[in-house]
Amino acid sequence: MLDVDVNMIIANNIQAELKKENKKQVDLAEGIGVSKQTMSKIMNGARAINAIELHEISEYLYVSMHSLMKMPEKSMKTSVIHSFMGRVKTEEWDCVFLDEKTPYISVRRAWHVEGGKPVVNTLLKTPAAKRDVPIPKCLVACLKEVREKSESEYVISNLKGTVLTETQFVRVWKYITVHQA
Repeated sequence: MLDVDVNMIIANNIQAELKKENKKQVDLAEGIGVSKQTMSKIMNGARAINAIELHEISEYLYVSMHSLMKMPEKSMKTSVIHSFMGRVKTEEWDCVFLDEKTPYISVRRAWHVEGGKPVVNTLLKTPAAKRDVPIPKCLVACLKEVREKSESEYVISNLKGTVLTETQFVRVWKYITVHQA
């Protein structure tokens, strides 16, 4: 059974509320006093949201904190894939273990922006950031196929074989959500 990614559940619920209010992430970031980068990380599930931020967001969107933490009624397959993509976008194939009893990716790299370009390095923010993340069963066969065909060292890469920019990642994610079954 896959772990539930609470960060992605909250992010998806926030995104749904933003859509209802015809607002954007940048509006929310400004409304609660956080940077666009912080809001992007929250909305990609890459950063946990604290109780104070959750309260401020609920007030900004005029909804309860409970509604922002509510489990989705539909399948979580899409949320699981998004969560996994956020963790794997900086990893190289040497950190992917698909043939293990429980396939996993070993998170050993971090992503940040310098001069408008993505930079990947092995300096993680905290020791806890270095971890092994189980690969969702729905992705194992797909990743095996991609690995066989890939000419890039990155698990998820752009056409040049380099790491995705944040914009490219968002576009890939939108493509997945539009084309899901």
